[in-house]
Amino acid sequence: VGPAYDDLLWHNNVRWLSKGRVLERFWAIRKDLEMFLTEQKNAKAKQYLAFLHNESKMELVAFLVDITCHLNELNLKLQGKGNSVCDLMSAVHSFERQLEIFR
Repeated sequence: VGPAYDDLLWHNNVRWLSKGRVLERFWAIRKDLEMFLTEQKNAKAKQYLAFLHNESKMELVAFLVDITCHLNELNLKLQGKGNSVCDLMSAVHSFERQLEIFR
């Protein structure tokens, strides 16, 4: 990608980080969402409530929250100025070891 599109790559990285934050916030307020949806009387609210009550789907959401949090941490470590190639490779190898633990 040429220099004319550098801001597009930066924008996409910011969007990726904010998607991870949205997942974290969703997970943090899921009980409040459940209470709110219980008070609602429309069919869409019941569908969302069924999603929140589905244990296997919530396990997937929990995994997504966790993995995006770790990816965001790695992304932030790889950004920044003044990092040597050794520092960057160390961060990547550390992340790979963490992935092995998650298996």
